[in-house]
Amino acid sequence: MKLTILGSGAALPSARHNNCSFVAHSAQPILFECGPSILYQLAVAGISPESIRTVIVSHIHGDHSLGLPMLLVSGQIAQRERPLTICLPSSAVDQAKRVCTTVYPGLERFMTSKVQWIGLPEKDSASLMLPGKTRVTTAPAHHPVPVVSSHVSFEPEGRDLTFSGDTAFCEAVARNAEGTGLLLHDSNWSDKLKNGSGHGHSSAADAGRVASLARAKRLALVHRAAELEGHEPDVRSEAAGQFSGDVLVPGDFSTIDL
Repeated sequence: MKLTILGSGAALPSARHNNCSFVAHSAQPILFECGPSILYQLAVAGISPESIRTVIVSHIHGDHSLGLPMLLVSGQIAQRERPLTICLPSSAVDQAKRVCTTVYPGLERFMTSKVQWIGLPEKDSASLMLPGKTRVTTAPAHHPVPVVSSHVSFEPEGRDLTFSGDTAFCEAVARNAEGTGLLLHDSNWSDKLKNGSGHGHSSAADAGRVASLARAKRLALVHRAAELEGHEPDVRSEAAGQFSGDVLVPGDFSTIDL
């Protein structure tokens, strides 16, 4: 089983790094995050939008959610038969629906017939079963808007991963990631390079601390600010100073074996 990184960048993409997003190729594929360039990202990766069974969006910010209307209108045009499950923080569900039907008013019938919207609790943890015997446990993260981190267990494949979503250092994220095979964590800035001051995001060192607390097997640094381009060895070293496991700094359209 593999993971395709569609984008490893933060809110402002660069020529080399698009908005953070990835696809887990389970029996019922899951798309994590759905930013404004999602159809382009899927096309470059050779992944059909209609193959996606579930979408997990960590929060409403545009670089994570503005691709939803495009993904849905693509399904409408393709006469998608397969149902689609979309999971978001509970307060973001109606907001996302409004965005979709504002830009494409004709989507309402498609959304009613083909899309199941699941609101995830924003202040407590939860556990739910998704299509394909995939179990998701959630925990709130730290960000200016509600963010839900997700630990996903692909039961038929015997694999798992955890995605932090956008977050400052957060022990709840570490607890939710306990023993995970792969932690994909916000690494928006760097203590060493001093390219930012946080604003609800983590440094590479913060990501390493969370991975260490979680006893994760591997750590992937994602949602990296454009200013960190060319400094991948520094970012990896900063995280490795806090975490003794493998540290990955994945590029766009790379793959990771789970």
